[in-house]
Amino acid sequence: MEICCPANLIAKTEEERQAIVEALEAQAKAKSAGLPADVADTLPLDLETVASGVTAQREAALRRRLEENKKKKGVSISAEEFAMSHGAPSLADYEPVMKWESEAVTPKQEIYLKRAKIDLTTVKGKGHASQLLDVVFRSQPLKLADPKTVAMCHHFPHLAAQCGIIDYNNITQGQAGRFWAAFKASRKVKAA
Repeated sequence: MEICCPANLIAKTEEERQAIVEALEAQAKAKSAGLPADVADTLPLDLETVASGVTAQREAALRRRLEENKKKKGVSISAEEFAMSHGAPSLADYEPVMKWESEAVTPKQEIYLKRAKIDLTTVKGKGHASQLLDVVFRSQPLKLADPKTVAMCHHFPHLAAQCGIIDYNNITQGQAGRFWAAFKASRKVKAA
């Protein structure tokens, strides 16, 4: 049975926990080795300081790997590179927590990841794919309906509500298509 230590409380991954433990042990050895007071005082004193140093080292290593990958020419990019280029460093070194997160990527996730040009071999499971796709969909601009459709929705609010339109300022093209289909269907009923 493994004993829980302070590093377990702050580390996000096993590698990070191990690096924190090693840094704390090195700090304790340096102080006990009888270093001069001015050198011993420059060593990190608390868990938070050690953890931030370890995180900085991990991010620097990740940046180096990404720089090496930039030199490679390819059709797709790694999940790490995608995450870093979209400002999500925590997603770059993602580790599954729940059992379902490490299950295989679903066929639908696979389709959207390929469209986003993300290398599937670098995706760590269903949970990682889900978070990557959240970033993909957030980064896509919202395709809004044209002004004529918005005006028609104002004139026929019962049809708009039927199509799930609540916010007239943000009607998507998909909602607009459903609105026009419902509008045409209602005209056919009245004509008959």
